[in-house]
Amino acid sequence: MTQLLPLRRIDRDQLINEGADEHLFITPGAKKYFICYNAVNASLRRNSQSTSTFEMEAQMFASAPIDRAIVIAKQKIAKVIEKVLQSIDSTSITICYGSSVNGCSDNTSDLDLCWYLKKSQLAIRDRNFGREEIKTLLQTAHTKIKRLHPVDSCVFINAFVPIVKFCFVINGLRIDVDLSLNNMIGVFNTLLLKFYASIDKRFGQLARILKRWGINCGVINSMTMLNTYSVRLMIIHFLQCGTYPAILPNLNALYPHIVNGRLQVSIVKKYIEGSLRFPKVPMRRVNKLSLTRLIFGFMAYWECFDYENYCVSLMMARRQLKLHSEMSFFLEEVYNGENVARNINGQIVTILRNVFSRFLFPLFSSDYSFDNFINGRVLMFNGIPSHAKSVSYATPGYSYTVYNNGIGYYR
Repeated sequence: MTQLLPLRRIDRDQLINEGADEHLFITPGAKKYFICYNAVNASLRRNSQSTSTFEMEAQMFASAPIDRAIVIAKQKIAKVIEKVLQSIDSTSITICYGSSVNGCSDNTSDLDLCWYLKKSQLAIRDRNFGREEIKTLLQTAHTKIKRLHPVDSCVFINAFVPIVKFCFVINGLRIDVDLSLNNMIGVFNTLLLKFYASIDKRFGQLARILKRWGINCGVINSMTMLNTYSVRLMIIHFLQCGTYPAILPNLNALYPHIVNGRLQVSIVKKYIEGSLRFPKVPMRRVNKLSLTRLIFGFMAYWECFDYENYCVSLMMARRQLKLHSEMSFFLEEVYNGENVARNINGQIVTILRNVFSRFLFPLFSSDYSFDNFINGRVLMFNGIPSHAKSVSYATPGYSYTVYNNGIGYYR
């Protein structure tokens, strides 16, 4: 388990001198992207009927309520597990983190729990972060949890971040649960994302839409492509640097006392649970872009991004020149500075750019729909490998192919 590094203080004057906004401390993206986005926006205006229908369906999808029964079940599970863990250490704290509580949740989100112990034997000594002690304690927790009557298939997984993984059956619902120990990077990332989600609801809406889209078209696949967390960081960066006026600010510069990794764990828990409210962030200029324009703006931004020469710094809210040229896509993990997208190689970058391009093509006809988009189906010009084709048809001036999914090369 890698070490959580409390964030250094950002020199806001230096950021401004290097081109950042003096109020939000974000640096706009490349001019090439904004030229591309203008073309995308013009297409959306020309096809106003399709755009209006797409927007209505996107809003319905993104605003679908979370099943209250699932929320209550997760709260009950957290209390049961906390009681079990406090039987091992009465001073410990159990914190919900991850997608269930970060403002990006849907009804498919698992329950992630962090068991926090402030013990001398867990002091940070090196990159292993007391790994053997963590393993021993989690195995003890595993033994106790698997004896609970509502628990099914409880296993200890000695992974990079060791976890106890189990299924909790409650009120007819099966809730998958992952329990980690002192995974404070995960907890502070949840705090950061939840803070961003509190500023503008479109962040959470885009996260829900692009998660479903990414899974259905193959972009989200934690083994070979992006994971859900990476896509959420890409959304944050886009809403900071790819929109004008910016929709999200740089919280690391504005509220370091909350997000710098030094906040007391008990206070972090209150923010995540909602018993303590985040401060209201003053946004001097209001950006009213619709979800539709933001969805296709996201596609255009990451299709135009210069992966070869630039990386993404979430800490500084900007793109910046790469220091590690061997990394095909560097997407910064805020709390340890490592690359969240470290499994992405040059070939995968090419595939990602092709996918983003492919989902922009339908805009230049009048035939695009939210249903096709969210299910990973895309209309595009003929010339792709025959095995990727599903249905072909023609419209005046163009010949299109409906994909079974968004992944595949085109010529």
